[in-house]
Amino acid sequence: MLTDIGTSGSDAPLLAARRWVLRPAAPYFATLTIDTSMRVSNARAKAELGWTPALPTYRQGVRAPRS
Repeated sequence: MLTDIGTSGSDAPLLAARRWVLRPAAPYFATLTIDTSMRVSNARAKAELGWTPALPTYRQGVRAPRS
């Protein structure tokens, strides 16, 4: 019975049900995550904290050797 799921001390049936429900939606969540633009600005940190980035552009940061 559905009301008995997870009452026997084991959450395994409940976890299996969640996986079954979420599995068809996983590709849509992945696409949403990949296609979402995550533009950020460091203007607030510069203004409020007097912070400056170590490298002026992200391209230079990508090319910079890792230490």
